[in-house]
Amino acid sequence: GMNILGQMVAGSETCLFETPLTITLHGSRPVDAVTNPQPNIYKGIAVSGALELHGKRYHRTWSRLSKTAMPGDTVLLLQHPVNWEPGQTIVLVTTAMKDSREWHQNEVLNISSIGSCSQPGVGAVIYLSSAVTYRHLAIGAYQAEVGLLSRMITVQGNPLDSEPSDLDPRNCTYVQYPSSPGGEKRSIYGSQSRPCPNTELTGFGGHIIVTAGGVGRMEGVRLYRMGQTNVLGKYPFHFHMLGNSPSSYLKHSSIHRSFYRCISIHGTNNTTISENVAFDIVGYCFYLEDGIEEDNTLSFNLAAHVHFIGEAPWGNGQTTQINKQSSSLTNPADSTAAGFYITNIHNSIIGNAASGGYAGFAFPFLQRPIGLSKNVNMNPAIRTGVVFNGNTAHSSGWWWYHSGPFYFSGSLYYENSTDGVTLVYNAGRDQSKGIRRPCKIDMCLTSGGCDDWCPSDKRAWIQINNSKAFLTPSDGLNSWSGRLEVLGYEAHDMGLSLEALESGFWIDKMLATCRTGESIAVPSGVNVAWMTGNGFFWYDTNQEHIITNSTFRNCGYRSSLYNQYDNSTTRGCGNNTDTSKGCTDQSTVFGFLTHSDTYNPEVMQATKQIVFQNCGRRFKLHDWRGATANSTVSGRLQNWVDYDGSASGLGEPTIIGSGQSAAGLWWKVEPSGEF
Repeated sequence: GMNILGQMVAGSETCLFETPLTITLHGSRPVDAVTNPQPNIYKGIAVSGALELHGKRYHRTWSRLSKTAMPGDTVLLLQHPVNWEPGQTIVLVTTAMKDSREWHQNEVLNISSIGSCSQPGVGAVIYLSSAVTYRHLAIGAYQAEVGLLSRMITVQGNPLDSEPSDLDPRNCTYVQYPSSPGGEKRSIYGSQSRPCPNTELTGFGGHIIVTAGGVGRMEGVRLYRMGQTNVLGKYPFHFHMLGNSPSSYLKHSSIHRSFYRCISIHGTNNTTISENVAFDIVGYCFYLEDGIEEDNTLSFNLAAHVHFIGEAPWGNGQTTQINKQSSSLTNPADSTAAGFYITNIHNSIIGNAASGGYAGFAFPFLQRPIGLSKNVNMNPAIRTGVVFNGNTAHSSGWWWYHSGPFYFSGSLYYENSTDGVTLVYNAGRDQSKGIRRPCKIDMCLTSGGCDDWCPSDKRAWIQINNSKAFLTPSDGLNSWSGRLEVLGYEAHDMGLSLEALESGFWIDKMLATCRTGESIAVPSGVNVAWMTGNGFFWYDTNQEHIITNSTFRNCGYRSSLYNQYDNSTTRGCGNNTDTSKGCTDQSTVFGFLTHSDTYNPEVMQATKQIVFQNCGRRFKLHDWRGATANSTVSGRLQNWVDYDGSASGLGEPTIIGSGQSAAGLWWKVEPSGEF
């Protein structure tokens, strides 16, 4: 390893390094690597001075297909011009719905030559040394990403002592290895394939850590076979407890086959992580470690083919099994590894793309910081957002129907809050530790402390702007925390466009295309028609949401029972006989849930300027109380203010309410008036 007390320099910001340079780090994994970590210089580059690696810039570092690539093709059309070179390696990212170690459709390919094309929408032509194996879609709704993996400078782990010795044989099923809860021999839409448990835990690549006031500036660098599985702090690139470090960055680089993360921003603020390509990653990739990291910029990065560690949490309701820290799972949240791990929303997250993983963008709930920052007087869950704009995520959400590309859920905390030793992660709905409630003032500095209620005039909303989710059988965006403004959001080829499970959502200019009409790539035996094609669900208690200026396209089941508004032969998400692009007969544009006979929801929702395009079933009440249960308060007092009648189809202000006889004339609020 290396200990950089002064400077290590290759190139500069104004004179980029254009000669191939490879740094190889050596060292075998000790048996006690997790419980007794080696010094930072063991198979690593420890920087307390300055690390300046500036390789030739390849622009763009990633693009998207301009035209669908079919099996047998040897030419790719990209949307943007690139200065890539013959002989370089690229990744052609999947547009299948599932992305997992044992089944995926990502492809690593080599460039034979580069060309140009005058055709509108085509920025570059990539000629390949070998043919494409799978179909990779480029349609109006979404397009596959293509990322450059090669760089002029490479920092890598030695191939002889970096690769895991416990490789996944990729032949395991839920029949061989049942999972919690209940030990069921699980099937996911007809498939029982899964990563083999307790495998690929011994990867031991190199690592780079910038610490003790050091500065790290890297661009145009390939980090290959880096990261050490479950070894705390040993990541491909790690800004460690630097405080404010505005001059540090990682840009225009690639992280390929990492055994633990991509980059960790740890106790560090004001860094820039931009235009990087990450592929084949164990654990969370772009990682805000303790929850105190703020004012960093993560922009235009691509994370693809991300692998969770351990057992993917799932459950039959809104809860999952609990994961605890152990020698085989250092951060139990890695059981839901995603491309982006955002423990504190007070950062700028712009133009990134995530493919694969348990989720694409994960926003776990931390009531207090963890790790080395556990004694900092802060509540990450009340911090306000800076910018979240233009991000996309796909091919995730396979493992549980509440997870998805954008996942505001999961609580991470210490089992014993006084000793701060063992981390516990609950991936499901866990409000026992509080809820996300952004506040314009820092409540931790008030007399009431971090957990005091934010004054009503100081409450803030987190904005999710111009973001897109596609190709997931579950939810495009799920949040068990309220106070979200979801603006300009798109969802395509989804089970459910958006799941709002806490009060206080405003959803504006949403486009929900439940089925695009493309055949969906899934493992053998999977029946797409067992998946839903739902638009939005109104839940039954403590839910107050507004949807405006939004379009639902090809949502809801196609049946002669539901042709009151549209009798097109192509309407809706299809039917339950089309196994490659259909949907279950329970699919609907708007769903209503009835669980409770206790809580009075009063006015629950409002809509304005809703558009239905080629939709099937528009409304469905899901009553999960049982056939013999009494009618519920929420069933009797369901109130929907359809401001302009665009949702009801009546074209005038409408209240859509309960039709149960027990409701009576519920809109009569006083003898002389009606609501």
